[in-house]
Amino acid sequence: MVDLALALLRRRPYDNAFAAFEQRLSQARAEPFRMANAPAALCHYGTLDAFHGVLKDQTFWSTDHHTLDDPEELKAVEDRVDAVLATMTPPGRRSAALFRRFRMAYPKRRLHQVVTLYVSCFSTSIDDLSLWHSFAKMGGVCMVMKTFNDEAPPALYNGLQVSRSAHQVVYDADESERKIRAGFANVLREFEEFGPTADRFDREGYEPEFLNADGEPEGGVRLRAGLAAMVQLAMVAALAAISSKRDKFKHEAEWRWIGAFIDDVTRYVREKGTKRYLVLPLRAGGKRLEFEKIVVWGPDTAAMMPKVRSALVAAGYDQGTIEIVASKHPFSTSASTASDERIAS
Repeated sequence: MVDLALALLRRRPYDNAFAAFEQRLSQARAEPFRMANAPAALCHYGTLDAFHGVLKDQTFWSTDHHTLDDPEELKAVEDRVDAVLATMTPPGRRSAALFRRFRMAYPKRRLHQVVTLYVSCFSTSIDDLSLWHSFAKMGGVCMVMKTFNDEAPPALYNGLQVSRSAHQVVYDADESERKIRAGFANVLREFEEFGPTADRFDREGYEPEFLNADGEPEGGVRLRAGLAAMVQLAMVAALAAISSKRDKFKHEAEWRWIGAFIDDVTRYVREKGTKRYLVLPLRAGGKRLEFEKIVVWGPDTAAMMPKVRSALVAAGYDQGTIEIVASKHPFSTSASTASDERIAS
């Protein structure tokens, strides 16, 4: 259902009223998930090879969410989505009919099963031993990067429509449910208020009863406003799934850049083993990533630090503006050491 809706939305004709409606829908969907109290810097853990790749590509590879390390991760809030679907009261007749059909269709094809989102992961926890063991267990670097909060990521890249935003990962299921409920309510309100204009689209050949009992388009008829709202409802659930994790991961203090693309980005996807990555620039206008500090951890940090310094110089950075330090943690290949330290702290 959702993939067909996206295809229809790609090729429909636009007019000013509908384009404005789509913009309001998108803003309404995103509002509960907006970045608040964003940190001045975020860090990313990786190997030395990954560090060289970041410098070369001037971005952090975004992982296809289907290939995340924990396949159960996206299911952390499924029960909360289902709870909202069962208890939500839409604001009016039109939105109630739309939500009824969404409620029937969604459990059969959850958005994370049919649409690909790309995720880059960061943390506010600098030089954390448990994160070293999770993401650079044989040694590597913690790249501390300015978050450029006043700067939007590039909206277009070689003609692609890019939608990316930063999200603080939520480890509290009640908070995730609140965001889901608010996102659904916002989208339904916009759809209900758009009703008179939607009626005009109906008279032009679109039919409001456009889904059958299985949530699939029936008879080839289309309702542009309904399809647009259905996609945004599904995106609310997807954003909640991709930006929520179970409480046991709270120590990661994670933030995520999440990308969703209407256009085909296949040519920018790279495969490495079982993983799939999207490689697009993170900053707008060809601007470079700005690093505040590089923390080095490994069996021989004294030998690693000159390599880090040389890589920065080769990439055109002024090493005098970037602090390069050794981790405060002795190198250990035992993950239990990290767990013990976290408990002790």
